[in-house]
Amino acid sequence: MWNKRHPYRLPIVAGILVLALMVAGCSQTRIVDNTKILAVLGVNREQGEYRAVGLYLDPMKNERIMPLQGKGENMELLLSQMNMQSPHPIDLGKLRLLVFDRRMAEQGVAHFLHTFCRNPLISTSMIVAVSEQSPERLFRSLEGQNRELLPYHLIEQNVISDNVPLNNLHIFLFNYYGEGRDPFAPYLSQNGDDKIELTGLAVFHEDRLKLVLGAKETLLFKMLKGRGTGGILPVTVSAETGNRMAAFNVFKGMPVSRLSREGGVLKLSVDLRLEGMLKEPPAGMNLRDRKPYQDTVSRLERQIDAGSVKLLNKLRSKGVDPLGVGDFVRAHGRSWDEEAFYKRDYPKMRFEVHTHITLKESGIGN
Repeated sequence: MWNKRHPYRLPIVAGILVLALMVAGCSQTRIVDNTKILAVLGVNREQGEYRAVGLYLDPMKNERIMPLQGKGENMELLLSQMNMQSPHPIDLGKLRLLVFDRRMAEQGVAHFLHTFCRNPLISTSMIVAVSEQSPERLFRSLEGQNRELLPYHLIEQNVISDNVPLNNLHIFLFNYYGEGRDPFAPYLSQNGDDKIELTGLAVFHEDRLKLVLGAKETLLFKMLKGRGTGGILPVTVSAETGNRMAAFNVFKGMPVSRLSREGGVLKLSVDLRLEGMLKEPPAGMNLRDRKPYQDTVSRLERQIDAGSVKLLNKLRSKGVDPLGVGDFVRAHGRSWDEEAFYKRDYPKMRFEVHTHITLKESGIGN
């Protein structure tokens, strides 16, 4: 009926659609093979200017890792110099990792982040990390290597394995701008074999690096933080030949915190409930028997209690608060003031940790 009344309308509509598709196809495009898409950017600061090394995958060399270097007094000048070294334009839209070297992190990263984050191509899911060495030294062994050796794969794998807490640009900025908490980031280092490894956690106060936690401290930190409480914790257990090292594989856990005041001093009490398995127990240990089981659980609980309190006191003595203790106190009071809390209450604050472990069946090689 409609076709009989309007015999020419359908061809006209079809022609308009074809023209629209042709016009859309004429829009500006960028060929991937003709673009340097940076996956990693390492930055340090020397003699008043930024120096950076960018890593990209070269499609003309079977997706091998290739470096690109630049320097400048600000981010735009730095990228401009990188562009002058490349026959193709540089793209930051797929940047997965931003690394500051330790020296720059100790001097402060706020100015760089303020200018860097203005770029609309930068994703807040990008990982922020700190390295012991300069990016030039840290990345020099990666040239020509397979894409699997890009350091963000290392960090992502350890986050999935629950060895380090999740951290990206969004979380870093949230902790930086938020009240009652400090930022933290994965800490990278180069070992004796020139391999990049994840050695701990960098802790900031405001925008400056103040403390680096070791691997065991990082696991305890993650458990107290309460997000992704798995991981493998080295512990000491009793054996017939004396004390032996074993691995406590944590499946899940949940910290419950309580705040109280004793004699005018704030006290934070944490009940840490963990469930896991003891891997590689000493020969002859039978956890099916009640007494060895109870003795082992009590020993593990005491070790985690002591290590956690030691970590909390260490963070307090360094004047950093990556666990957000100040934010927890703020949630329990109406007249909380950040400056007054960290000047008056936090330096005298007391901590208690009570760990409750449920140990599942363990065995050699599990």
